[in-house]
This record gives sequence, structure tokens and C-alpha cells, in this order.
Amino acid sequence: MTLFDFFQATELPAPAVSADDAVRIVRERFGLDVTVRPLGSQQDANFLLIGADAPVGVLKIANPAFSRVEIEAQDAAAAFIARTCTDGPTRVRVADNVTPPGVPPIAEIPDGSGGVLYARIITYLPGGTMSGERYVAPQHWAALGALAGRVSRALTGFDHPGVDRVLQCDLQHT
Repeated sequence: MTLFDFFQATELPAPAVSADDAVRIVRERFGLDVTVRPLGSQQDANFLLIGADAPVGVLKIANPAFSRVEIEAQDAAAAFIARTCTDGPTRVRVADNVTPPGVPPIAEIPDGSGGVLYARIITYLPGGTMSGERYVAPQHWAALGALAGRVSRALTGFDHPGVDRVLQCDLQHT
């Protein structure tokens, strides 16, 4: 369970990880030689990992407010959705862990102040985002709603110790 109090904090800053740090982490912890491109995030540090000629994944360094069991819950939920969201017109694309042989899926990285950061590589899913759009066509909103509905229905059958936490967006706590 997280020790972070989402109702008391005014912000949840992403971990301070540079592109050079990301290259070193991927090389030392996952055995991959890549270049990186920082990606935006509201709470984590994310980097697109580029191999010799194509993206190989996204390095995701979790915010230190989240415990290992919460990170494991995220990974388990992604795998659960991939297994169960196969109905409908299209299969739900899921960014699950990319784990090189012999490498644990989650690496523990010292944060420099006695704490630990959890890093993992997840699948790169090509495509765009809706951020920055001035106008979003109604059919795109409808597709987003349908996707949210499918995933919500699927997750009613999901349970993991890492989901037992208090979040601001949980209606039972707001």
C-alpha cells in the first residue's frame, strides 16, 4: 500500500531522471544499448527507447510515491486486460512489460537519498495522443468512451493486493 497521501499533497512531481541516467539504467539493469527520447508524464519519468532502427520500448520509472506492490498491480492489470479484452471490433492494445531473457521485469534503482525507484520497460505502442488537439471529433470521444467501458468491465474481475489504496479519483473517497 502507498504511504503517499493524495489528499494532502499539492503535487506529485515526477522523478528527476535525465536522458543520460535513462541510458545508463537501461544498459546496466536491462542489458540494452539504446538511445532515448524523453516523453512527458504527469507523475513518472518516461523515455522512448530506440534501438538500431526502431523503438524497442518505453522506460518507465515510477514515481517514488508508489510501492513495488502497486507497480506489480499495474503490470498485472495490463496483462489481465490483454487476456480478457479480446471482444469487440478490435483487441485492446496494452503496453505490457518487455523483459529481456534473464532480467527481472522491475529494476530497483537507488534514488540518491536512501530510497528506491522502480524501473521497467513496457511495450511501445505506435500512434498519437489526443493531447494538444483543439477539436476532437465526436466519433473519437465515442471510441474513447467505448474503450473505457470495455476496460472497466474487464477490470471488475481483477484483484491484486496493490490496488488496495486511497486515490483522489476513487469516488468512494471523494
